[in-house]
Amino acid sequence: TSVVADWVRNTARGGRAKAARLLGDFERAYDVAKEALAEAKKRRKAAPAEYFATLNTVAAAAGALADHDAKEKKSTAKKRYATAAEYLREVLAYYGETGDDDKVSAVSCNLAAVLESIGDDKALREAKSISEDAIARRIRASGAEAIELAALRNNAATICHKLGELDDAIGHMTAALGLTEKIQGEQHPAVARRAGNLGLLLQSKGDLEKAEASFVKALAVAEQNKDPYAAQARDNLDLL
Repeated sequence: TSVVADWVRNTARGGRAKAARLLGDFERAYDVAKEALAEAKKRRKAAPAEYFATLNTVAAAAGALADHDAKEKKSTAKKRYATAAEYLREVLAYYGETGDDDKVSAVSCNLAAVLESIGDDKALREAKSISEDAIARRIRASGAEAIELAALRNNAATICHKLGELDDAIGHMTAALGLTEKIQGEQHPAVARRAGNLGLLLQSKGDLEKAEASFVKALAVAEQNKDPYAAQARDNLDLL
């Protein structure tokens, strides 16, 4: 039918947008994603899930374009991040109404990252609130020991650090490290980076003995895995 044909064409547009983004053609990815959104908007009432999935694709394209502009030090980066955040808030509201904690958690993570990139106090505080809500939803959906929580906690720690809230940052990073060690093993490569990140937070707080212990762990795990991160871990320890 014509409805199915329209849906297939629009799905193809979404695929082309993602492909262009992966190839580094960020302007093209954003333009194609917006074309797909314009088509999906015509069917929004009949097919809201399609519309919001497409809007999520547009947000991803806008965020990737903003990241590119930021690397190139273009003045357009902040405005593009704000656009991506606006799209993601709309997607988040939709999935919140559906009660889909998995999708809310995923979109929240993306929105928090965009807000963190904006970087002002207001955006960081919104990012913290969203990150902590995503953690609560992930625990509700998957339990307190879901491996996805390690990444969510790591991201929340970074945001709290930027806000100068060291105790909260240390709490989140300690939890991220503990989950990684428990679920993926004490020698997993992610342990090195999370132990290193925890050490930096502890150092910032002035807790140098605990920071040293974290740096020693980070270096040992990185060397065990022949991870290039070992050089950074060694530098952290030497500087401490």
